[in-house]
Amino acid sequence: MPFSKGNLNPDDFLVSKGNQLHQIMIKVTILYGIAFSIVNYVTNRSEELVISLCLIPICLIAWFLFSKGYTLISKLLAISLIMADISLISLIVGSATFVLSFFMPILIGILIIFQGKEKRIGYVFCFFGVGVLLFLLTTNIVILSSRSFTPEELRIDQTFNLIGASFMCILQVLFIMQVGNSIQGKLIESGSNLNKSNIMLKSMVRNRESMMSILSHDLRTPLTLIISALDLIRPGRFPLDQMENLIEKVSNRSRGTLLLLDSLILWSRQLSEEGKPEMETVVLQDIGKKLLSFYALLYSEKEVIFELNFPESMKVSGNAAMLDTIFRNLVSNSFKFTPVGGKIKVIAEAIGGSCKFTIADNGRGMTPEALLRIRNGISFSTEGMENEKGNGLGIQIVRDFIGRLNTSIEVNSELGKGTSFSFTLPLA
Repeated sequence: MPFSKGNLNPDDFLVSKGNQLHQIMIKVTILYGIAFSIVNYVTNRSEELVISLCLIPICLIAWFLFSKGYTLISKLLAISLIMADISLISLIVGSATFVLSFFMPILIGILIIFQGKEKRIGYVFCFFGVGVLLFLLTTNIVILSSRSFTPEELRIDQTFNLIGASFMCILQVLFIMQVGNSIQGKLIESGSNLNKSNIMLKSMVRNRESMMSILSHDLRTPLTLIISALDLIRPGRFPLDQMENLIEKVSNRSRGTLLLLDSLILWSRQLSEEGKPEMETVVLQDIGKKLLSFYALLYSEKEVIFELNFPESMKVSGNAAMLDTIFRNLVSNSFKFTPVGGKIKVIAEAIGGSCKFTIADNGRGMTPEALLRIRNGISFSTEGMENEKGNGLGIQIVRDFIGRLNTSIEVNSELGKGTSFSFTLPLA
């Protein structure tokens, strides 16, 4: 193949185009052989008729050899025959008829059709052709009988020979232009693909740097606090009520760290895999059970009403692990910005052949500036209602996972009234 996946291979491409021009030259030569044979027959030029007729079977043999894979032999046979044919006719009718002008498209063709490993042979052949042309132009050798042309006949021969040679040269120029345009198009395509690869690579590097930053800071800090708190939990150091409060905070911090770690691991795995994730049939009730269990852990830290409405037996086409991470991150984010006594709803409703998921709360909401940043995919961290810390990565992971599930997320929010996130997936 000349080109593969947008990568340009000039040698293979030029060899392919050289072979293509060789086939075209064989076809044109056969047509010229037929045309000149008819003209020579009508004008009673027997010697030139025989030479013209020889072009047809030899070119057919060259075509047969090419079709059987004997490319080099086919080229050598065809070019040798054509140069010999032009030389013989020139020796019969004389160089004044401009029959030697056919050497020009032949020499140009030699330089094009011999590519790759055959290029040196092409140079030798072209040098030989130039030598033959110079020899015929500088000598007055005439074989058989010298034909006498009237001025009108000579002018007609000169005109037809120049037109024929010019036509072949024009065909070659058009062919070269087509090859150049093709190479330019492939180079542009290759450059575009390379630019896309660079963008993807930069995105992956940024994601890796973001994960490393989180691993080095946002995971290390809570783990350090957990270890410090565990060192303090010793009998007799604190009253029982204070110790229970400390243990609860350590437990909540551990759960938040675990959620972040799980999301990072799954995200890293998805970034390393090519293409879309493996799609499967996901039972919403299974996702709902995990969410209720996750809510129970969050409720111990902040009393927020949680409403889950997943219809029984409803199934969607998606990825269970990614959906679980999406819901946990969005629910966790809603808990962060919903005050004590507030409410969070997670709803799934069938709309046509799709299922629309909505995660809504009546919490603090966002400013128009913050909402615009979220919609533009800009991650940032904001303290929650109880001064909960964040890293801004949860929404970024959610957005990436939803994109990999071939859908999009819609965000609506109003300051003081709450926020809602929604996306759709096809029903299974």
